[in-house]
Amino acid sequence: MTDIFSYKGSRVKIEMNKAKNNAMIIIGREKFNAMLQSEEKQNDNKSKLWKCANTGTVTESPQLMALQIIEYWH
Repeated sequence: MTDIFSYKGSRVKIEMNKAKNNAMIIIGREKFNAMLQSEEKQNDNKSKLWKCANTGTVTESPQLMALQIIEYWH
């Protein structure tokens, strides 16, 4: 699954693996690896949390992580 969008003049591409537990966030020419840190189980109200080791950022989705990276790191 691939998601492409622009934010504040930066082109963002998010490539999710088949298991949907790892995502590559590409902003311009820079790559950031995001990994799912919490498992969602059926009838579980916990939020999914994604972590990016490159930046130390934790968000609820790779898309939100891309926005955070652009705002504070890029």
